[in-house]
Amino acid sequence: MPKTIFGKTKNEYINETPRSKLRGISTKDLSNNNAASSEVFTLRENKLYNRMSTKNIQVNNIDEQNPSRKGPVLVVGGLFIVFEGIDGTGKSTQLHLLAEKLQQLGYAVVSTREPTDGPFGQKIRELFVDRGVASQEEELELFIADRDQHVQEVIVPALADGCVVVCDRYYLSTVAYQGANGMDTEFIMKKNNDFPVPDLAIILEIEPAQGIHRIQNQRNENPNTFENEANLRKVAAIFSLMQHPYITRIDAADSVENVHQQVLSVVEKTLAHKTIQTVRN
Repeated sequence: MPKTIFGKTKNEYINETPRSKLRGISTKDLSNNNAASSEVFTLRENKLYNRMSTKNIQVNNIDEQNPSRKGPVLVVGGLFIVFEGIDGTGKSTQLHLLAEKLQQLGYAVVSTREPTDGPFGQKIRELFVDRGVASQEEELELFIADRDQHVQEVIVPALADGCVVVCDRYYLSTVAYQGANGMDTEFIMKKNNDFPVPDLAIILEIEPAQGIHRIQNQRNENPNTFENEANLRKVAAIFSLMQHPYITRIDAADSVENVHQQVLSVVEKTLAHKTIQTVRN
């Protein structure tokens, strides 16, 4: 019998929502506080990479250091970078700055986020208002279903075509936030075992009180039900225990520019390592 979420199967949720709601998000969106206004990626209806010159993916066709080489820089197998951390660390800002820099260098970049604006992501966003409407199990299943669709329709095709995929939150956030909600973190991790492992997960770290201060004073928002300080302390504690080899931690309390320079440094090393691996293989 198919697993249900709020009494509906996964396919019923997907069929009720236009495919255009599942999206990769342009850097323009991310620089505008994650606004959801731009044209979307709909991979099953339109071949994403036939549209690389549109506003969805912005690439430099000519490398300034090598004008004779035309076309975007592609990475064999793609490069998958995720930004993680508690709310208020500046993930969206740093993702936008990184994507912009990589585009300037000529890389084909896909910027995206989780939760998506797909059918499951929309349901997750309803929980931001009232988390009590879903059980722990239902909440986790929504995140897994949203990620499954996101991976199949955006992340995997982009990586296969040699793009750098930069994602605002991925499964480490699910482990941390659902773990803070009382679920077993090892169980949550096992639920995500079939999804692509990032080449690099940048965990931005900050004191929860400072994160909330940023939410209120820089984003002019009130913390949602995931963002109260007590919960964020639990989330930060779980993030701090993660030991995966692809994780790099950066102090997000530093200035935006200093954090950006640290991000560029670790991404440069990851790109170099990926290139060496490709050559050796």
